[in-house]
Amino acid sequence: MLKKISFGLIFSLCITSVSHAFDLEDYATTYRGTRDAYLKAGNERSLAEGPFSSAFNAWYGVEMVEQLSRGDGAAVERLMLMKVMSNQCRN
Repeated sequence: MLKKISFGLIFSLCITSVSHAFDLEDYATTYRGTRDAYLKAGNERSLAEGPFSSAFNAWYGVEMVEQLSRGDGAAVERLMLMKVMSNQCRN
């Protein structure tokens, strides 16, 4: 049964008309347009996150220094985990 399906599939692919063939120029045009839109959206996201990132990094630095000066190892570990999670959410 599988051989019949495989043969039928290969046979039908071989007899398809040329109009259904892969067109590299169409693909390239679509790819470039999609890529440009993706890069533009990523850039806009980075610009929008700028103030948040700056505020978070400032708070994080102050909080880390404070917890280190207190000797609170558990709080430092939580802050480090928060930083890792924050970076993962942005990527």
